[in-house]
Amino acid sequence: MGQAFDDEGRVLGEASGATKREVFEKLTKAHPDAAEIRVGNIKDAIREVDPVEGMPAYRCHKLVHALQVAEVSVGRGVLVFAGGGIAPRHKVVGFDWIQTHNPEPGGYYVVDEYSYATFSPAKAFEEGHALIEVKPAPAPPSPPVEPVV
Repeated sequence: MGQAFDDEGRVLGEASGATKREVFEKLTKAHPDAAEIRVGNIKDAIREVDPVEGMPAYRCHKLVHALQVAEVSVGRGVLVFAGGGIAPRHKVVGFDWIQTHNPEPGGYYVVDEYSYATFSPAKAFEEGHALIEVKPAPAPPSPPVEPVV
């Protein structure tokens, strides 16, 4: 990332590239009369921007269902889950889902109340969610039994 400036400090233009030399060459070619050219690391420029600045804050309070991921089979588009019990042992999510969500072992496959499925890294999920016990609905009462005379 780099910028070209005039003699009064106004930005004439910006450029980016794979190397500092490439950025410098682009700027000097595009702005041969620039009084100053500054070239820095793209990482430094990215760190300067606060990703949540100006955005409202929300606290999540919705119910989600989740399983911890034990293994990711990218080629088959399959997540294998940790644990046992009645939960499914694996889920075919497809290659596109894996490319989009980039799941990793240890994190969580999460499904919200609208059936939207996503992936959450372990630390983020465990710090933001508490396991709750969901009680099954009670069974309907049995009809009364009449005595046989």
